[in-house]
Amino acid sequence: MNNYTSIRQEILKQISLIPDEKLAYVLEFIQKITVVDIDDEDIDHELLETSASAWEDYLIGKDKGISSQELKRQLLGEDFA
Repeated sequence: MNNYTSIRQEILKQISLIPDEKLAYVLEFIQKITVVDIDDEDIDHELLETSASAWEDYLIGKDKGISSQELKRQLLGEDFA
């Protein structure tokens, strides 16, 4: 039995534990992640490095990020905030 088989079995085991009322959500999530098929070659490596660096800065506290209000203001404009 290879690693993928054991992972698949664990996923199926976990799915069997999900309450019925949450199954639709899980199905939607699985459908979304199976549609996305991005290969590392499709992503600009400089962008990946910049993103990884920014994430690391955030994790160590060097970059505190922005508040949800500031994000809304940037995305939706001054009038929204």
